[in-house]
Amino acid sequence: MRKLFAKATVLSLLMSATAAQAAPLDDAYFALRSGDYDRALTLVMPYAENGVPFAQYVVGSIMDGGFGSPQHMPEEAVKWYKRAAEKGHPEAQTALARCYEQAHGIGQDYTEARRWYAAATEQDIREASYGLAVLHSRGLGGPKDEGTAVTLSRRAAEQGHLGAQVFLANLLSTADDIPHDNVEAVKWFREAAESGHPEGQLGLGVAYRDGSGVEADIVISYVWFQIALKNRQLDAVDPSARGALAADIERIGASFPAQVRSRADDIVTKWVAKRG
Repeated sequence: MRKLFAKATVLSLLMSATAAQAAPLDDAYFALRSGDYDRALTLVMPYAENGVPFAQYVVGSIMDGGFGSPQHMPEEAVKWYKRAAEKGHPEAQTALARCYEQAHGIGQDYTEARRWYAAATEQDIREASYGLAVLHSRGLGGPKDEGTAVTLSRRAAEQGHLGAQVFLANLLSTADDIPHDNVEAVKWFREAAESGHPEGQLGLGVAYRDGSGVEADIVISYVWFQIALKNRQLDAVDPSARGALAADIERIGASFPAQVRSRADDIVTKWVAKRG
């Protein structure tokens, strides 16, 4: 998953090159698209070595993703991320923060993770806002502050970050130190659910089952649980969820009249066929 994310990041970066960088980085982009990672790195490296933050981040991402001859070199990736981050490159700051948070290529340091996430958040990077929200909510690298976590995750959620939408919904419905707002929580579960996030689909199913922030409706709950069960991303989120969810769905569905269950199953089938 990390490798696929890194490749997508590198491609998007190369597409956003400035005019002065365009010609050689266009070549690097097409080299990467065709799987010629060594050529892509060769084309970008001179810019990185000459101190261009954009290129330094691209080199870090290629090494982080393990593309081509460099294979997987997280320690080297961190060095390039750090060079670009120190020059203010926001995506590099976010990547460096994530490395500190996850002890990826460098020792775990939540204080440094907070620092770099905060720097990137100031440049309006939604992934950084989300990462910083998580650290604040758990008291990692500094004081626990769920109010700040809500503010930061809402900022990322409003920018379309699905993970932040689910995280915000969970904070609003379960956090210990802030007033709950189950109506807003449902809003964000729905946003994520309709965009295909399995945790959003599960959260929305639970809300309809329990009547939390929305009028209880066990049929709608059943539909969202079924959609979540059929979501191919569910195992990546929680490998143990599928078995328990299937059992719950069967128990709920068994209580329906045959016609109601048939109609609900038809809604699920059409939703999955249309949205995947």
